[in-house]
Amino acid sequence: MKARHLGIILLLFIAAPALQAADLYTLLPAASGGISLNLYDGEALVLAQLSGNNGGAALFKFAVGSSPEPLSSFEYGQRHATRISDPDSPVMIIRTADKGYALVVDLKEYNAPRGGIKRENCAWLIKLSADGKREWAEVLGETGLGYKPFGLVQTQDGGYLVTGSTTAGKVWKSLVIKTDARGALSWKKSVPSGSYASFDRAMQLANGGYLLYGYDNVQARVNYWLVRTGAQGEPLWQKTWPGLGDRMRTPLLPGTGGSFFGLVKSENAVPRLLAFNSAGALTLDNAIAGMKPSDMLNDTMTLPDGSIVYCGWTQNSTQDILLTKIGQGNRLLWRKAIHEQGDDLGLRVLKTIDPGYLLVTSTGYSYDYTTQRYSYKTTLIRTDESGNRMWSESYSIGIGDSIEDAVIVPDNRCVILMTTIRNAQQEALLLVTEPGGRIGTIRER
Repeated sequence: MKARHLGIILLLFIAAPALQAADLYTLLPAASGGISLNLYDGEALVLAQLSGNNGGAALFKFAVGSSPEPLSSFEYGQRHATRISDPDSPVMIIRTADKGYALVVDLKEYNAPRGGIKRENCAWLIKLSADGKREWAEVLGETGLGYKPFGLVQTQDGGYLVTGSTTAGKVWKSLVIKTDARGALSWKKSVPSGSYASFDRAMQLANGGYLLYGYDNVQARVNYWLVRTGAQGEPLWQKTWPGLGDRMRTPLLPGTGGSFFGLVKSENAVPRLLAFNSAGALTLDNAIAGMKPSDMLNDTMTLPDGSIVYCGWTQNSTQDILLTKIGQGNRLLWRKAIHEQGDDLGLRVLKTIDPGYLLVTSTGYSYDYTTQRYSYKTTLIRTDESGNRMWSESYSIGIGDSIEDAVIVPDNRCVILMTTIRNAQQEALLLVTEPGGRIGTIRER
């Protein structure tokens, strides 16, 4: 692999007998860190950080319900960089209307070929076919302005909307870029804000235009920020709610009937539920039923009946895992605080094929002042439909295990994407549990 190439590696996997035990697969040497894990038509797609000083994107594809075995790999893409600063970072991959994929990368530096102008901090938009072949790629950026992408959606006209932030100096402003179906720039907007603002995600509305979600930092107070725009990105209205740092980065989530919702958490306040109809009109802005000021929400899922399951943590005598279910109209159905060992954090909530939920959590969290190291384990907790714990199993793979994403596949196994440090190097890993979610004995492949 050449030092100045920005590559995307596509690994295709063939079918093999179904697993009956937990298996661990390293994504080295291709990938040094996990980004996201998605299911599409019976296949799982893993987006990861490409290994090496340049960084970039690594893409892995495997058939669910089968043992992943490499079939082929290839690299494409040219970076044209003369200086390496921070490594380029993949941001998001989405499924497109033609069953292909679109990928956006945070490109730290770009020198156009044949003597083109040097640009720093660009958004690299890449269109892939269903079999992973690159159809086109466009670098979005301009001299004197830094672009930092955070989100990507395909629009109804087949184009793309990239959300993020832009800077001319040290102050970051919100940014939204609209391209046509080939990635060429249609328009860009930097919506006026207070200071240090960003758009993390966008949703296209049924009646045209967009709802942009992000944050606005005004006088050291971080606000949850929603902006409704027209079809050309012109602001129609905007609204802010007091927020709490990274807690604002839970994206807008789809509901039922074209509705969607968001979450707000500010210091010493009960988490709030914001609900919108398909036209972007606010239909609910209230404290989530049954929540307390000490509650923090980290993951959510919407069920077919419109109810929402939340996972996070709450402060009791210790920090416990929080699992709660809210019905339509912000009605509390049940609330559970689950204690495992020491301070515990709920990271992901997944709906299992058979009735119940699987929680991916971090447990026994502590800090040793003598060694100056944090200590914790990843724990899988299985509950019934009412959130009552049935069993739990813990594991540790390396130093600083970080859970990046997790999904339940059709045979009721859980696939977990993680980043860890082993043998003095950082790597991306896939942990595939036994059916039902148990870990048991982990076999490394």
